[in-house]
Amino acid sequence: MDILHVIPQSVYLEELRFHGSTKDIKCRTELFAELGLSVQEMVVTRNDDEVVDLFKAKQLKNFRVVLIDGPGIYPKTLGYIKKAYPDIMAIYRSHNPEFFHRMDWMIAEKTIGKKLVRLQRAFRGLFRDMKSIFHADYVLPISDWDSMHYWRFLGNAKKVITVPYFLPKEYVNEVEHVPSKETLCVSFSAIQATPLMADAIHNFSHLVTMLGDRCNNWKFSIVGNPCDVNVGSPRIETMGILGNPFEVLDRARAVAILSDYGRGFKTKIMEAIHSRAYVMVTPALFKRLPHEVRPFCLSVRKKSIRDFQQALEYCLNPYPAYDPNLQLRTRALNAMSCLKNKEM
Repeated sequence: MDILHVIPQSVYLEELRFHGSTKDIKCRTELFAELGLSVQEMVVTRNDDEVVDLFKAKQLKNFRVVLIDGPGIYPKTLGYIKKAYPDIMAIYRSHNPEFFHRMDWMIAEKTIGKKLVRLQRAFRGLFRDMKSIFHADYVLPISDWDSMHYWRFLGNAKKVITVPYFLPKEYVNEVEHVPSKETLCVSFSAIQATPLMADAIHNFSHLVTMLGDRCNNWKFSIVGNPCDVNVGSPRIETMGILGNPFEVLDRARAVAILSDYGRGFKTKIMEAIHSRAYVMVTPALFKRLPHEVRPFCLSVRKKSIRDFQQALEYCLNPYPAYDPNLQLRTRALNAMSCLKNKEM
């Protein structure tokens, strides 16, 4: 057996099939198969201590590689692997830079009490990430920005190898490219309301309200939990939670992700691009995006009605012909192909 792929229980929950971490983990599953690697999955909780106990009860000597695939941080587990099985390559997949991600939560929270809780979690995440890169042979961040601006400062930069997210074939095959798009702009929330999602919905609602009756050929929708945001414009339809986001993406010409908060990579961007919808993002988020997807994304300041109106007009242009998902998948495959050898 080549690889032990350690994954969370959430991967097999149907209601979380379109969750970002689920889609990202399935990228590895797809690439393992393409590379012809022998893989065994191990389903775990997010509790590091519980995972250490599971590993102590499991014989690992037949594995070359143990790849711990988040979400979650497992420095104790990584430390146990390297102590008990020093010849095994221990790899940690990072879905986001934990410190910056939790700091975004802290800023987005409304009360002092919640802010302090998030601040504590941010520093706790930072220390656990530092321990993770210390114990791991390699850390695989989800984006170039995470690698360059976070992980390489936490430990040995040679351990950091970017493995970008791409939309797995399982989801690619669900897209139905309709002959003509509606002039529909969609903002996605999530199943559970969070301060990060609330910020995106608030900014979207504010811009549509400021738009008034301009761009009257456009329709606007919010998909998912409205996060208790006061949707001020009658032009916005709240669609609730959909079982499959492609139900609306197949029709939409634009997707708005108008929040600076949240790190890693917003996987909804690739679903939108594959559905041939332009993606509006904030300038701060645009700077953190992989260069492959930037031609499909429009930088819109959160309070600029001019930016928003110009972006809507731009979205009427013909869609670029090339496929950034293929480029990202090729980069990820090249990075993961090193697993065929003992050294990456």
